[in-house]
Amino acid sequence: VEAVWTVGGPGDDVWLAAAVNGGATSADRESIVLAGRTSQRPAALSPIGHSSAAQEGMVVLYDSLDAMLAGATHRWATFIGHPVDNVHAEVTATAVVADQSVSPVIVAHGLYHSGRLQVGGIELPDGGAGSVFMAGMSSVDGSVLWATVVHDATASGAVGTIAGAAAASPTPAGAAVCLSSTDGRSTVVLVDVNDGS
Repeated sequence: VEAVWTVGGPGDDVWLAAAVNGGATSADRESIVLAGRTSQRPAALSPIGHSSAAQEGMVVLYDSLDAMLAGATHRWATFIGHPVDNVHAEVTATAVVADQSVSPVIVAHGLYHSGRLQVGGIELPDGGAGSVFMAGMSSVDGSVLWATVVHDATASGAVGTIAGAAAASPTPAGAAVCLSSTDGRSTVVLVDVNDGS
């Protein structure tokens, strides 16, 4: 073990995924993104706003792994929950996607149930027993560029699942996310990270 780093709060915090730019772009070429869930926003991540979520998804960007391990302040943190609904959400996988000409887009891929989900200024419908979402965020400031439901548990009658952190990956054309559902289906979704289509 080269280094150990801990950040969290008094709630149930779990980091589920990490992704790096790996020099794919000149902008943010060393950035690292962490994603997971929390039952109480960690003060160290400078949360703003209010959420009634029982569990929120969280995405955090640091300028570099070295800066993060040295205790530097994160560039931004985004929490994904809802101001009214007691939703349960988590970000299970993340990817850093870009080409040489633009700042990277951070793709967050996760699960939510028991309420509506607020992703930045975009509200997704009630997740029912277990829906799957994905969202694109600017690496510059964490602003949400788009968000969409990729598996609707209420409409399908089947609960969506994500197998792990490798379920989101950059592709030459954007990003690919993988999911499965309790009706036996496995799905791969290809997305244009500029607009979520």
